[in-house]
Amino acid sequence: MNLLKLTLVNVLRYKKRSFLSVLAIASSVAVFFSIISLSKGFDREIAGERERTGVDFVVAPSSCPHELASLLFYGAVPVSFLDESLAVEIRKTKGLAFAASMIVINVPSDKKEDKILIYGYQMPLLERLKPGWRIKGEIPVGYDAIAANNVLVGADFAEKYGYKIGDVIQLPKAEKSLPISGIVERTYTKDDAFIFAPLAVAQEIALRVSGKEVAGVEDITCSPRDKITPDPISAVAVKVDDPAMITEITSELGKKIPGIQIVTVSQATDSISHLVASVNALGLSVAIIAFVVAAAGVMNSILLTTFELTSELGMMRAVGASRPDIFSLVLLRALMLAGVGGVAGVVLALSGASAIEWIMRKIFTFMPGPHLIAFDPATALLCIAVSIALGACAGLFPAWMASRVNPIEAIRNE
Repeated sequence: MNLLKLTLVNVLRYKKRSFLSVLAIASSVAVFFSIISLSKGFDREIAGERERTGVDFVVAPSSCPHELASLLFYGAVPVSFLDESLAVEIRKTKGLAFAASMIVINVPSDKKEDKILIYGYQMPLLERLKPGWRIKGEIPVGYDAIAANNVLVGADFAEKYGYKIGDVIQLPKAEKSLPISGIVERTYTKDDAFIFAPLAVAQEIALRVSGKEVAGVEDITCSPRDKITPDPISAVAVKVDDPAMITEITSELGKKIPGIQIVTVSQATDSISHLVASVNALGLSVAIIAFVVAAAGVMNSILLTTFELTSELGMMRAVGASRPDIFSLVLLRALMLAGVGGVAGVVLALSGASAIEWIMRKIFTFMPGPHLIAFDPATALLCIAVSIALGACAGLFPAWMASRVNPIEAIRNE
């Protein structure tokens, strides 16, 4: 008896029913594959992000670690400002390669009603802060560049507003015109959507658009919400000479300057990873529910087919087919549907990878790398194996029912 041929005939005999069963399994597998692939891709890219980040830790006012992670990687705008004197105090610590002041502000755009985000950096340190950047044009360094208010822009920002090198960004509320001296080539991170200005230029803009009272410095670790100092900053990015000394240096800074919070790049990425892991757990729960529903659908489809073929199964028993033959025939049908559904699910996930990643980037403030969902043989085989196991579970009961068919009763009822 050619079981494979008979199974294929039965599958094609009920095309609509088989298609719906395959579709249910494929949908479940697509969700499962996407979640696993996203998780692997995120871990891969976040490890690379750690290497591409040119700082070891960030010093900021006491805050939530998630907020500091967003400040470092996404550009979250803090509700209060520190004073640059904090950076001066930090630089007195031994073992530091540099301590770079930075500021992040939101400013109304001149072309659309949304707001644009400006990062203020000490430009002479930019190549050390962002070692992975490639820039078309020139970095605005030196007195002349600061006096001219020259800035860099991210690739997405330039594309969105149609800017090119030499164009001028108008900020009416800040009473500033910002000539573009360079464009940062696409990094596939949130940096692509920002403006990067010399620290002094960004500080001047902050003073004009913050709407806060300018007050003197009373406490370098104090960050009042309703006031701003003459030299405001959002945080201080620090690089150490010896990575093995990070713990010792951060501990020393914590004792010397109480009231600050220090978050290392590793802690920041771990904080983001934990958030994504929680979402992945939720996604896996949804995938499991989808698998259960798909299994129930496959079982129902095969049971219905088995009842419709009772007389034929009885005839097969009458002409010599054994119970194991009937059992194998029905089970093989479930395995075939599950196997095809598993392969289709992987293909479906890869086909919709761009759409899935677009949705994820809308949900998460930080999604590293250009392509998180990619074909991985191990992940694909795992998903197909799970799909086949699901088919086996769904087919066991219908196969057992079919193998119990009494040939005489089946033929008589027909």
